[in-house]
Amino acid sequence: MNSSSRKGFEADNNIQCWFPTKIFPDKEEIHVCSKWLKKYESKIAFQKPGWITNLKKETTMVYFKWINGRWFISSGIMVARKYGFTVPTSVILFYKEDNKFKIWLEPGKNTDAVLPRVHPSAN
Repeated sequence: MNSSSRKGFEADNNIQCWFPTKIFPDKEEIHVCSKWLKKYESKIAFQKPGWITNLKKETTMVYFKWINGRWFISSGIMVARKYGFTVPTSVILFYKEDNKFKIWLEPGKNTDAVLPRVHPSAN
């Protein structure tokens, strides 16, 4: 993404409402960007489930887990199954509110993923 297309998605202090990550079909953990987490940790209810929704409005329930001193989103296995990821897939998670995220494929990173290739600014 170029910097001009990200502008509409930046929050205070130049920390975006979204972060890139990778979903592995055989791993529970979905990495959460530490800079993003520092900015938004007061908005996340870590003890409650979260939701990841794609452009087709298909939703997967996820949980926040503390593993080896870091927060992760779980389950990457369930998200991969729901969206048909059979290989590690680079995505963008865009935080909406109330533990809800939208998911997009990271442009130019995936060759065989099934989600529509839509840039976050298109929503």
